[in-house]
Amino acid sequence: MKPPSTTMTVSAITALFAFVLLAATAPQARADNWCRLAPDSMRACGFASKQMCLDMTSGRGGMCDPNPFEAKANRAYAYQPAPAKTKGAK
Repeated sequence: MKPPSTTMTVSAITALFAFVLLAATAPQARADNWCRLAPDSMRACGFASKQMCLDMTSGRGGMCDPNPFEAKANRAYAYQPAPAKTKGAK
């Protein structure tokens, strides 16, 4: 069996480095910061800034508030709380 060529090894290392770099710089998914509360009590979240929310509200009524769901991001399905400690366990 022949050892892998230098070109193949360098290509594999380069691909691995590119993957790690892209994974480290990928933006995290999150809810946007502002929500519009319409006069009919419908909430529309997804505005990146308060000004964007106010622009959407202008002429339609309603108000803009910080996203109330953003603070609960640690309650996502992927979140797992620490296991409860039992008495006598060390």
